[in-house]
Amino acid sequence: MLLYTFICIYIFTFIEADTAIIPESNDKEINYRLPGHTKPLFYDIKLNPHLEPDNFMFDGEVLVSIKILSSTRTLMLHTKELIIDENATFLKTADEFNFYIPTTHHHNNLTEMLSLKFDENLLTGYYILYLKFTGILNDRSCGFYRSSYTNDAKNTVWFAATNFMATYARAAFPCWDEPALKAVFKIAIKHHTNYMVLSNMPICKKSKIDENDGKIWTHFEESPVISTYLVSFLVSDFRNIRNSDGTINVWGRNNIISLASFAHEVAQKAAIELERYTNHSSVRVAKIDHVALPGLSDKAIESWGLITYKETTILYDEDSSPIDKLCTIATNIIHQTTYQWFGNTVSPTWWTHIWINKGLTEYFTYHIIDKIYKDWQLVELSISKTLFCKLIINSMEYVQPLNLEPNTPEEINSKSSVLGKAFPLLRMLSHCLSDNVFHTGVVKYFEKHKYGVANVEDLWSALQDAFDESAMPENKFKIQEVMDTWIRQKGYPFVTVIRDQSKKIKITQEYFRPDEKERACNNTATINQKWWIPINFASRTNPDFSTTLATHWLSPEVEELIIEDINPQDWIIVNIQQTGFYRVNYDPTNWLRIANYLDSENYTKIHVLNRAQIISDASYLMLSHKLDPRIFMDITKYLRRETNYIVWFQVFKRLSKITKFFLFNEGEELFKPYVLDLMNNIIETVGIQDHPNDDYFTKVIRDAILKDTCFNDHPLCLREAHAQLINYLENPTLANTALFQKKEWIFCNGIKQANETIWNKLLFYYINTNKSEFTLYYLGCSKNLTIIKKFLNMTISEDSPIAKKDILYVIYSTIFGYFPNITLDFIINNWNKLATIYRYARNTSRDLADLFSHIAHAIYTKKQIEKIKAFLGKLEVEVPETIMQRERNIEMMETIIKKICLWLEQRNLNLSTNSTSQDIR
Repeated sequence: MLLYTFICIYIFTFIEADTAIIPESNDKEINYRLPGHTKPLFYDIKLNPHLEPDNFMFDGEVLVSIKILSSTRTLMLHTKELIIDENATFLKTADEFNFYIPTTHHHNNLTEMLSLKFDENLLTGYYILYLKFTGILNDRSCGFYRSSYTNDAKNTVWFAATNFMATYARAAFPCWDEPALKAVFKIAIKHHTNYMVLSNMPICKKSKIDENDGKIWTHFEESPVISTYLVSFLVSDFRNIRNSDGTINVWGRNNIISLASFAHEVAQKAAIELERYTNHSSVRVAKIDHVALPGLSDKAIESWGLITYKETTILYDEDSSPIDKLCTIATNIIHQTTYQWFGNTVSPTWWTHIWINKGLTEYFTYHIIDKIYKDWQLVELSISKTLFCKLIINSMEYVQPLNLEPNTPEEINSKSSVLGKAFPLLRMLSHCLSDNVFHTGVVKYFEKHKYGVANVEDLWSALQDAFDESAMPENKFKIQEVMDTWIRQKGYPFVTVIRDQSKKIKITQEYFRPDEKERACNNTATINQKWWIPINFASRTNPDFSTTLATHWLSPEVEELIIEDINPQDWIIVNIQQTGFYRVNYDPTNWLRIANYLDSENYTKIHVLNRAQIISDASYLMLSHKLDPRIFMDITKYLRRETNYIVWFQVFKRLSKITKFFLFNEGEELFKPYVLDLMNNIIETVGIQDHPNDDYFTKVIRDAILKDTCFNDHPLCLREAHAQLINYLENPTLANTALFQKKEWIFCNGIKQANETIWNKLLFYYINTNKSEFTLYYLGCSKNLTIIKKFLNMTISEDSPIAKKDILYVIYSTIFGYFPNITLDFIINNWNKLATIYRYARNTSRDLADLFSHIAHAIYTKKQIEKIKAFLGKLEVEVPETIMQRERNIEMMETIIKKICLWLEQRNLNLSTNSTSQDIR
């Protein structure tokens, strides 16, 4: 015991300097924060989980070395759903001269805090707290939980895993479960010999078999100083693939571990590249275990040295995985490995700042991907997709500022999963500073705070130091002043660029609202939001899109920024390579000049990310009634030249929204031929068949383009999908790798033009395989009305071949397909039967409203809205807000559709006139 005391005193000294103490309290009525009078330094945890169907429990005990910072009679720490053995609890001084027994144990279920009260003051100093407890291995994939899989012998095999992000460590052992209260962890797990155990650190020893229960103890090395949410352990019968020194492993079920070879290859490359890039040999992770977990709902859980993934996200089967699966696996593995360096080494002082960890991880993930798989050309495409999604999400009213301080456990767990602006803001800042300065600043930040805690001001300070020391131009700025306007406000700016009568460029900003009609709904604080906005631009005379440093700043204090010396005949494009997190609108003349330049041989002189930005901004502004639809259509003319999928990704995302409105309203005969004509060149360029000398990226892009062009009913693509579907259904046992890899787009699009015989074969495939709900969904893609009616009637048939759990897939697939009116009538006319089948007992009305909320985005006409409202009114059910919102969207789209139709009519008239003139000549 004397040796243990010396170890504790050594750890006290090592940790004390870098462990921050959080504020004493906040101003909330209920205080969810621990008082600042105690901090943990070392946990010695022993856990004995029981993985038997009649006993999903675990027993545990913990010795926590703590320091009491101010005299108190009460120790407070976190527990959740644990039963504490109150007779076993004790506290003693580190030198063991004084021994204390708490007089009461009080647990607050709301704050999830355990209060231990003593009958005398505990003076400042070092102590050791002992607690003994039991808990339940829950089935919710959080805390310390259980799950299972079925092995080849059809037996159920159980395993136990952890997910402590963000406030669930307290459900596995009593602890000070706040990110700033870091400590060293020594963990031991008891288990049967047919199981293996993993934790954050390598195994240091194993015990002999305990004759009482046939189990052994596996002990792990002491961890570095880490937060409780980074602690993790796993008890399973998994097998592994390892590197030469055992520091990089991928684990999984015995019959799937061979499919993890590529994931293991990526994991090794990522760890090497990260160590090289960061030069963090002093904070090297001792080992990293990547685990494929069957049944895991979350994409991944990044604990220190132990990462768990949803099984399907890191396995690659050459015979059945989609062509883009390698990209998905590589991105996933690299992202989670990057988190070990940029997410785990420095903890946030409070959950307000967890966005730093997430944002840096995502930022450097793209850098590492580009280093390892540069020939895949993934980075620009991935960034374009990411920005597209995050601009949309952050325009929603419900999104909160990054620095919003969470209080309750629910708020904390929500905060840790919704951090949409973190990456784009750090990317924007890196382009304002330059890559080299940003890299230098981040390394400074990690060197100063490694194994410690930090807040956003610490990051800004390190970056400012690197910026001030650099040989950058003189127009330097205060990083914190600039970035505070971005993290302390919700949403993002809408930048307007107008050439005034004096031919000067005038740039202004306002808070971006997706709909001008919502202006009256925004409070004054939101309306008056302003940012420090980095401005850079290119023009027709100077089409330089390579330099992304800010040449000007639009500050919150000024009404407008004036830029002179631009040729009055030039177009101007602001936000080079879309490095700034904002949308841009121009005066009509400038938009048309951009459109004309794009529709020329010179269009590639505009950077591909800016071409994508132009499509994204123009379409979104059109749908927000901030841009005349006819100008948007002028911009789209050039797409018959465009062959880069980075741009077409943006086009397809918008077309999928607009095309359906034309399909179910007037104007389809004008719109559809125009859209299909735009796609001809890109399909001819990429082709519809793979070739032996195609590189991987070419195959991935071809597959993505075929999926999207088929979705928009391009006849060449549909014919190919139909032919390959027939080939597949007639030869289902052939090991046709290329066909298997494309089966998603082949099935859905191949069935569109299939006759009933082919459709029945696909139904037979669903019935006689594993009854995949995805196959069932593809059946609803048919454009044959007779087939769709037959398909819907199967849902209420007594001898239906469709599993009851899958019936909603039939409803969703048909209503989002070509016959929403038929499906809507079917739901209304057969609701009583459907309600019974769905087992919507107790509250049929509520479930009916929920169903219509889910299908709201399949509604494209006023008649459909009126039909739903009448039906719900008849049943005295309140119309869901999603339906009301959809009604407003349809009203707005009617105006847009009319203007697009006018543009198309004028275009066709011009083409006809030109053709006639040529014939006359």
